[in-house]
Amino acid sequence: MRTSWRDLAIGFLVFSVFVTFTSIIFINFERLRLGNAAILRSGAESLWSTHEIEIELLRLLKAMHRFQAPDPGVDLEALRLRLDILWSRLPPLLEGRDAAQLREASDVETLGARLSAALQEISDILDAPSVDAAAYARAMAGLEAFATPIRELSLVALHQTSQGHAELQRRLDDIYTAILMASCGLGLGTLGLITLLVFQLGRSQKLLDLKERANAQIEHLAHHDVLTGLPNRRLFNDRLAQSLAAAARRSSGVGLHFIDVDNFKAINDTFGHMAGDQVLQEAARRMAATMREVDTLARIAGDEFAAIQIDVATADGVVELSERLIRAFEQPFDVAGNDLQASISIGSTLFPDDGRTTERLLSNADVALHRAKQNGRRQGALFDEVMMEKEARRRRLGVRLEQAREHGELSIRYQPKFATADGRLMGFEALIRWDRSPHVEVSPTEFIPIAESNGSIVPIGDWVLWTACRDLAGSAARHRPDVTLAINLSPVQIQKEDCFRRFLKIVESLDFDPRRLEFEITETSLFNADTSTLANIRDLHDVGARICLDDFGTGYSSLSHLQALPLNSMKLDRGFVARLDDHRTQCICEGITALGHRLGLEIVGEGAETEWQYNELVRMGCDQVQGYYLGRPMPIEELDGFMARLARAPA
Repeated sequence: MRTSWRDLAIGFLVFSVFVTFTSIIFINFERLRLGNAAILRSGAESLWSTHEIEIELLRLLKAMHRFQAPDPGVDLEALRLRLDILWSRLPPLLEGRDAAQLREASDVETLGARLSAALQEISDILDAPSVDAAAYARAMAGLEAFATPIRELSLVALHQTSQGHAELQRRLDDIYTAILMASCGLGLGTLGLITLLVFQLGRSQKLLDLKERANAQIEHLAHHDVLTGLPNRRLFNDRLAQSLAAAARRSSGVGLHFIDVDNFKAINDTFGHMAGDQVLQEAARRMAATMREVDTLARIAGDEFAAIQIDVATADGVVELSERLIRAFEQPFDVAGNDLQASISIGSTLFPDDGRTTERLLSNADVALHRAKQNGRRQGALFDEVMMEKEARRRRLGVRLEQAREHGELSIRYQPKFATADGRLMGFEALIRWDRSPHVEVSPTEFIPIAESNGSIVPIGDWVLWTACRDLAGSAARHRPDVTLAINLSPVQIQKEDCFRRFLKIVESLDFDPRRLEFEITETSLFNADTSTLANIRDLHDVGARICLDDFGTGYSSLSHLQALPLNSMKLDRGFVARLDDHRTQCICEGITALGHRLGLEIVGEGAETEWQYNELVRMGCDQVQGYYLGRPMPIEELDGFMARLARAPA
């Protein structure tokens, strides 16, 4: 039976339709797969990371050469900033998911480890009291050796990205060719093929739209914070540079604000990280609502934010925005159905009055923020030159303080405390002193906050406890073995989990009876106290040590402290004693004394410098008194003679 041409044509048409339909289904799924691959390959994090490392390495080397010159435009802080920026570029390359292919193709981990070691060497050199020129030159030469491998790594990343995109484009071109050939082969008259082709083109457009949206999303995530949606540090730095350049052209001002959420760690520890995230989101919303659309609010890291305020005429405009931002936190936050009160501290600086470079302005804003926190938080501070001088002195003292104990510059003075009932010596308070030279003494009110901020207060505090216990054990054994020793505890010390174990080890090593110890704790150290702090206080009390609440009524006063803590005594602050001639102050002191006695606490009045003040404290019912009127703080060399004179004095 012969087959007609008509049958062959129909069969060929059916076969062509079947083949084309099958091909279109295959092409459709292939386009979908390649579209997804395009989305996955669209992230260029590895290329960006290597490029940023290369650029920041060159900037650091340039800054190091200028610092070696030396160049007055590059100070130590600016050099450290460049070093920190380069260091911050390493984690995305070494740990980022998008750089996995690059790490497989190149020995990135080894190069990163070597570069980190080189940066650590430079950091150690810069952290030294004085920069070793020879070590600095060697470190700079070693760092220059990384320029070539970093450049090669950047080229590898560029090659990988280009190769992947080229391969993807080639395959897409092949698919488009197949579609065209299939369409031409079937003929334009086949309605079914036209319908399928139109359908395929629609799906292709959807994939392209999806790719564009994915690229836009990736671009947004690269420049914005995921939690708050605000610009991140990268975008903030770009906008700051652009704002300063525009302001320089227009001869206008730019305000820069560093913003920190006060006591955010306590919020996280108390309510959990989810609550902390809610606070950050609400804080970002409130601050953004307070600012103009032309200004920039960014989340820099953790609970740190920054704001760029453009077209500012004077410093008054900077202060006005700072005050508005602080007022935005007056209303409590609703976190999981609980009212939570949060606040912020702000450090502000103005371009061009306070600096003309981004590095200088960032440094000045950081200095101002530190001053705002020192002033009690919940407030703003505007940078000025006096502030810079104080900050420079603070940093110099911080470096010197690290070695003060080894150089024998720290010493202890002992101030006696007497019972008001019979005038009997009750004990001594150990007061630390820092004599940088025979004629230069640094006040404790200045160096103690520095020691707390850089962490050196912990070893210094241990040294004070050990030295005071040793000194008093020797003198008291010869005269009055029952006198007590009062030690002031910093908030940083009692927040350490091993605080109690360290103190107990010191006391036991000297065979000093812990019942003769009295630890003075300020109310400020109890503000937002965590479980470790309270546990350390209770453990000290359980071994027999006395706990004294110092400076009651001057800090974050709370009657809950008197109820919850195992207290033995409470101190009237010397500020109250100095103003006892004021009727209101007398009423406050009498009220504190009466309250303490009703709670079974001993009341200690400090700072009695005149006979009248001493008599007033006795009249109010203070159990013990200390001050210059009764005895000045004395070194250990005078302690024996002082106690011997008391022993010989008539009763």
